[in-house]
Amino acid sequence: MLQHEHHGGPPPSPVLDTLLDRIDDIRFLGAGSANPHWLVTAHGKTYVWRQFGPDAASPGADHAREGKILAAIAGRTWAPVVLAHCPGHGMLFRASAGRHPNPDELTRHQRTTLLAALAECWATGIDDTPRNYIDLVMRYADRAHASPQRDELVDALIDACAPWPTTSFRLTHHDIHPGNLLLAGDQWTLIDWEYAALGNPWFDAVSADAMLTLTPSEKRMLAPHLDDGFDPARWHSTSRWRQRLNQLWWLARTPPDGRQQPTHPHAGLA
Repeated sequence: MLQHEHHGGPPPSPVLDTLLDRIDDIRFLGAGSANPHWLVTAHGKTYVWRQFGPDAASPGADHAREGKILAAIAGRTWAPVVLAHCPGHGMLFRASAGRHPNPDELTRHQRTTLLAALAECWATGIDDTPRNYIDLVMRYADRAHASPQRDELVDALIDACAPWPTTSFRLTHHDIHPGNLLLAGDQWTLIDWEYAALGNPWFDAVSADAMLTLTPSEKRMLAPHLDDGFDPARWHSTSRWRQRLNQLWWLARTPPDGRQQPTHPHAGLA
């Protein structure tokens, strides 16, 4: 669901032709860390085709789990509308209204409704295996070139997340940033759920804080949904954990020659 046009993309899967018997127009929009997207017009309606890249290309992504989660949040005002889920191929969505937001231009009401959407997401029940953050860190580490920086990041990340109680885990998006949000008036749509899982909702909270610089009253709005949510030290420590994870992610994307692989600039759990 990327909104930037790129030319010369890969051909879409033939399964798209079976979903839409007549395609009037198709435009390659681009790709995130692994999944190409197209804007498709058929029979006067507009769709987005999100084609699956390999799960292995993005540690933490799980397309089967994503389909289950999108089914669980179906009907929420902030959820994308899935029209078809084709395992092994991709997903067809109704094109969502709106544009990627500029965080500096949001009204107080728009900020509040986004935080309310996050709180509603965390309250959504999902039958899933809790995310294993230590395993995720090690998968990133295995991709990163050996260095003292890598080893220091791995040790710090594991020491910090090992005590996290899975009993407090909730449905967590894990990749909140402007590129994964659409805003139409005061209506938000949260897109790209491939990293979502039963996880630590603090990750979404500090991601929102990094994007919006939350006020004390906004943090208090989220705090009842977070264990230790009123503790400033917890906000700081989890934010630092997220920053370190992003640093490790960049190391995993950087081969030994030092040239970073092309991708979008927001790591999340990508």
